Amino acid sequence: MSLGYLGSVAFIPVTLSAIIFFTFPLLVGLLAALTGRERLSPIKIMTLLLAFGGLVLALGPHFESLDIRGILCSAFASAAMAIAIAFSGPILQRHDPLTMNVYINIWMTLAVAIVFYFAGGLAWPTTGEGYAASAGVCALYVAAFTSWLLSMRLISPVRVASLFNLEPLVTIAVAYVALSERLTVEQSIGVVLVLTAIITLALFGRRRTG
Repeated sequence: MSLGYLGSVAFIPVTLSAIIFFTFPLLVGLLAALTGRERLSPIKIMTLLLAFGGLVLALGPHFESLDIRGILCSAFASAAMAIAIAFSGPILQRHDPLTMNVYINIWMTLAVAIVFYFAGGLAWPTTGEGYAASAGVCALYVAAFTSWLLSMRLISPVRVASLFNLEPLVTIAVAYVALSERLTVEQSIGVVLVLTAIITLALFGRRRTG
């Protein structure tokens, strides 16, 4: 998933890559329904579609570069993410999320080491600030990855996938605050649609379990 998503931006615009990648909540809903893990009710279908439509508006993808390599990389990442969310829940019911995090990252380290070998090595930071930022990214990654695995143990696959739609919104919010970027009307509508879909699905799930 990581290699496909990050590698896709070498060939296609970031926004287009993100839109393709974030089809995975729709795939999760389909896989969960086909395997009998979760019933795909009309309201769940509506919220998934609403969130995806909101992301399209919020990200405003560009289509001037449609390199098939980038499209396939992002599509592969989306499929990998969907499979991980749809089928990891039962495994995480039996195993500690932190332990699973360690094993998963060991395998990912080996895979990335092979990539580095053929790519000519790793580009290390050149300043103290660079090393500090890298350490911060690693710490946040471990916390986020462990939380993700724990979430798959506690809530349904569709709800996990829908919450991931917050990721692009956080990026937009950071750009707004830190880089003084301004939202267009379409982006603002998209943000509202995504948040509406996430809140609706959360309230619906609470009502069904309450």
